[in-house]
Amino acid sequence: MFHRSPDQSVLERFFFLDDADRDLVAKRRGDHNRLGFALQLVTVRHLGRFLEDPLDVPTVIVDYVASQVGVADPSCVKAYLERAKTKPLTDRRAKRHNQRASGPTGDVISPDSTAWRRYPAR
Repeated sequence: MFHRSPDQSVLERFFFLDDADRDLVAKRRGDHNRLGFALQLVTVRHLGRFLEDPLDVPTVIVDYVASQVGVADPSCVKAYLERAKTKPLTDRRAKRHNQRASGPTGDVISPDSTAWRRYPAR
């Protein structure tokens, strides 16, 4: 938790994003995701932990980080915690999705973190 807004020297020391950081942030889609991700990155570095509310950050930090990641409107970060509703699959879309996810034998192929595993088709 932040007890007060940091001054410029603290911003430059703890909230600066180097090239590798900006490359990682750039992989996120949408300004709100880039800024929200970057805020979590700098917050965990400064505090040593993630905040329960990742947007509970002083405005001066939000503005400083937004300027580094090229976000013109820092207020867009409010959308970072919102999730768009997933479109329900229609029968046709579900069938098309299952055809793409099936292997040549009809088994559904599913990736996991260590290897590909095969699950019988349903």
